[in-house]
Amino acid sequence: DRILDRFFMKRIGLRFLLEHHIQSAKARPGVSGIIHSKVAVGPILRAAAEEAQELCENRFGEAPRVDVIGDGDGDSCTWGLGSLANLDLSHNRQFTYVPIHIRFSCSVMLQNACFSVARKHGRASSSGVPLPSVLAIFSHGEEEVAVKVSDQGGGIPRSDLHLAWTYFDRPLSQEPTPQEEPARGRRHTMPLGSGIPPGVGLALARLHARYYGGDLVLKSIEGYGTDAYLFLNRLGHNCENLPQGVRVSPAMRESSISEDNAIRLDSL
Repeated sequence: DRILDRFFMKRIGLRFLLEHHIQSAKARPGVSGIIHSKVAVGPILRAAAEEAQELCENRFGEAPRVDVIGDGDGDSCTWGLGSLANLDLSHNRQFTYVPIHIRFSCSVMLQNACFSVARKHGRASSSGVPLPSVLAIFSHGEEEVAVKVSDQGGGIPRSDLHLAWTYFDRPLSQEPTPQEEPARGRRHTMPLGSGIPPGVGLALARLHARYYGGDLVLKSIEGYGTDAYLFLNRLGHNCENLPQGVRVSPAMRESSISEDNAIRLDSL
């Protein structure tokens, strides 16, 4: 997993450079290549939610409602948080980031949440009871923008939580066999959209966040549901705040994961 993490991290950087170079040929106000100076997280979350619901309906025949809170444009919520539907948590702060990377990570989180809810509660909803809704809330802080996606999909056992980040876990089938436990609630159980192989969605989403110094964290309550936290580092106006592993390239050096072979900033 660590070797693949390093491989995909470098691949994200290469694709970033290529796409940024191509898009830089177009002059657009507030945009430099694929970097946008005023990123609106709310519309990105709502577009990702619609895509997740469509994929969930195609596979399970139904999809939970997704409530998005944070920019004051939310509808009435079904989580008993009606007073927060119109809450504006942007605090008039400008957010510079790469929208396509936010869209990817949010899509993975929301698809996982919708699929987990439909998998656990799908049969119960046939009696007329609606599926529990999924809540997506975001806030603009001084140092970062955080996105939280909460579901009631049964949660993940602590002994299985590490499998959410591995590239080698076998995804569960849509209908569990008698030998499988139907309510384990493991993440990325289904293909997450076109071009994303089953079983690697969360791992790749976390790498996209870490590329800019952010992170993706899971907190689960087994038997109830899971909260996924996406932390997006504010890039500023003139530069990217990248982690050392991205700023310093190990090109022309031995690529093992040992500390001795890593290039350090103070050695340059």
